[in-house]
Amino acid sequence: MPHDVRPSPLAGRWYPGETSRLQAEIVRHLGTLAKTSYQQIRGLVAPHAGLMFSGPVGAKGFRHLADQQYDIVVVIGPSHYPVSHPLVTTGHDAYETPLGKIPVAQAILKQLGEKIALHPIRNDPEHSIEMTLPFLQNLLGEFQLVPLVMRDQSYPASRQLAEALHHILQDKNVLYVASSDLSHFYPQQVANEMDKRVLEKISDYNAENVTRLQDGGIVYACGYGAISTVMLVTRQQGTKIASQEGYGTSGDITGDYSSVVGYGSVVFHDVR
Repeated sequence: MPHDVRPSPLAGRWYPGETSRLQAEIVRHLGTLAKTSYQQIRGLVAPHAGLMFSGPVGAKGFRHLADQQYDIVVVIGPSHYPVSHPLVTTGHDAYETPLGKIPVAQAILKQLGEKIALHPIRNDPEHSIEMTLPFLQNLLGEFQLVPLVMRDQSYPASRQLAEALHHILQDKNVLYVASSDLSHFYPQQVANEMDKRVLEKISDYNAENVTRLQDGGIVYACGYGAISTVMLVTRQQGTKIASQEGYGTSGDITGDYSSVVGYGSVVFHDVR
């Protein structure tokens, strides 16, 4: 196992820090949710708030990974903290949660860095990648991780990244995860309307329209570039269906609907 492990800034804060408690929490969120018969699942949109807030919605998408196997999981998220480069990855050899270590696919990152400007960082505080990992570990077991954090979420940046990923990984057994919450800090009714718009754009499988929603300076999804990238690369691989699996807001958990964060889960797959 790798020795250079990224220290988690979230375990014990954003999700339980003990193995048994975290495992129980993941199982509780998955609960009795049925796995449908989607074939060739190539991608997901998943939320990344604290587990108690977005876990119920995220589980409705992640559940479809039960009995699936992937050699590589590419998780793409937005940067919530200042970074000096448009696209960054980890400088460590592994991520770790209480469920174990996940090796980083450094060979793939090296190939990617030869096609697109990619900068490694260490000891980062970013949560958009890490918050997807407990569900992935529970459902998939062993895999190699390709973590990517986008500061530049423009459509050209998404298209360039999608093309590079497709070129490198088109013949490999890969899952793409776009880590993104939806609207931030609007009243529940406003949030519902905004979130419906972006989820409709995702369901239409039009990545450019997802990005275009943000043009007025209103952010409909914090990881819109990550979503667009995953839509573009999965579409290049022949995927045609985007199925919305879950939706909710932080108000559903806290009971405070005056200022909420929206959460959605979407599965990109072939036939039902």
